Amino acid sequence: MRALIVLDVEIDEGKRPGTGFARLQWVTRSVARFVGLQRRVKRLHSTTVHHPAAINQLPSLPLISVEFERIPAPAAKQ
Repeated sequence: MRALIVLDVEIDEGKRPGTGFARLQWVTRSVARFVGLQRRVKRLHSTTVHHPAAINQLPSLPLISVEFERIPAPAAKQ
């Protein structure tokens, strides 16, 4: 099975002009590294970053949608 996973994130741009791009690049590489390390992932085909306007070209009905605000926090260890 092959799937396109879309992450819609906001990155802190920082104060210097190149900081936002550097942070976005770090997040992109970190996500790719994490996905690639998953045991059930056979191959990571590509990791790309697109302009926010490209969201209109994605399918309107996702196969799976996860709202992070709705995921319960793990119970605190006592």
